[in-house]
Amino acid sequence: MQVAKIYAKALYDLTKKARGEKQEKIFNNFVNLLKSKGHYSLMPLIFKHLKLLVEKDKLDNIDLIVAKENDFEKYFKKADNFKKHFYPKKEIKKVIDSSIVGGFIIKTKELMVDKSYKRSLINLYNNIIK
Repeated sequence: MQVAKIYAKALYDLTKKARGEKQEKIFNNFVNLLKSKGHYSLMPLIFKHLKLLVEKDKLDNIDLIVAKENDFEKYFKKADNFKKHFYPKKEIKKVIDSSIVGGFIIKTKELMVDKSYKRSLINLYNNIIK
C-alpha cells in the first residue's frame, strides 16, 4: 500500500503543472514504468491515492468568493494582499456564489474572512430581533 502512495505522489507532482499532450505523455510513460516494474496491478490503488491528493490540493487554495463575475476583479487585490501575508505559495481561485449578495469571502482550509453583504445582513437581522 505504501508503494501505491509513493507512485500516486510522483504522478501527481509530475502532472500538476503539465497540460494537454505533455500530461498525456507523462501518464503514458508512467503506465509503461508500472508495467516494466510489475506494478501495473497497483493502478486502482494509485488512482485512489491520486484522487485524495487532488482533493487535498483543492483545499490548499485560497478561494475568493464573490457574488458576480465582475466582482472578482474588484476584490482580487484584497485577496492578493492576504495571500502575500499569510499564504504566499497558494493560488487564488475564483468562486461565484450569488447567495452572498455582494462583497467577498476569502476562504482557506484554516481560515475565513467574511466581508459579504449576506453576513452583514444576517448580523443586522440578529441585532434587530434581540
